[in-house]
Amino acid sequence: MNADGKVADILEKSIDYPCVIFKSNANNGVYTVNVPDVTGAVGKDSNEEKSIQSAVDDTEDILSHQGNYPTPSDLSSIAREFPQAEVRLMSLDLAEIVARRKKLNA
Repeated sequence: MNADGKVADILEKSIDYPCVIFKSNANNGVYTVNVPDVTGAVGKDSNEEKSIQSAVDDTEDILSHQGNYPTPSDLSSIAREFPQAEVRLMSLDLAEIVARRKKLNA
């Protein structure tokens, strides 16, 4: 999918990527959220929901720089790859990614 496509077609859409949530007992319960499909996308916080939101923000920022969106992996295959962690889908706002990309290109 190309970020420079018809903006009107994607303003109401989102894309869901699997994220992997690790809780570290050694670091006072810090949650680390990785997005395997988007290299470098990560979020960290002592609150699980805030760590996920941080990962969403980081992923949207990375994708706005890339200009394309990798095909999301199957949730069950990611869960099999990371059996020691919680795996769930996180939803990205494509309109937000397009807006960030426009700012970069302005």
